[in-house]
Amino acid sequence: MAEKYAPEATVKDRRVQEMAYTSADITIKTVTETVSVQPEIALKDGSKVTAIIDTDTKLTEPSKDKLEDIELESRSIKDNELKSDNERAAAAILESIAKKQKEIKEKIERREKVRFSRSADMFSSIVLYNKPEVGSKAEAKIELYSALKEKHNDYLAARFSGNLLSFSDKLLKKDAVSDKELSLPVEKARKYSDL
Repeated sequence: MAEKYAPEATVKDRRVQEMAYTSADITIKTVTETVSVQPEIALKDGSKVTAIIDTDTKLTEPSKDKLEDIELESRSIKDNELKSDNERAAAAILESIAKKQKEIKEKIERREKVRFSRSADMFSSIVLYNKPEVGSKAEAKIELYSALKEKHNDYLAARFSGNLLSFSDKLLKKDAVSDKELSLPVEKARKYSDL
């Protein structure tokens, strides 16, 4: 069975999250979440459901140019022999996420169909979003979402005796031939305020 690529894993590693959000080597700061962070809030008024569209809480994806910059900066970290193995492996994963996201944007622009190997990847793959401005509603949203996600993962890990997160060891290798690996153990993603 082929190794699953880390950007498509539903459990992300803290080292990748931290590199995208706080690394001095990456100029375009991003949050690493799935598309499930984006749903609109709905309000039920009697039998009528009204969507509340609040653009202040929407997270925006980086443009193709910014994704290309992230990809290039990540590649330079990955190829830098002076960086630690963890930094190089996290950069390789971040590079792969940015490359895949850029390819999807290009397909959408050309009006081509975007296909996923599994339908679950459409909803659970890691997506890069621009880091929200400090004090904005979007920052409050991502902070709340990441805190709830952390609590949910803790609950599931305890409920299933830790077996839930065992598949996340697939994060260790970017691909079968890569010599860049995240060291054990896999580190659980945290709230952004804790990074």
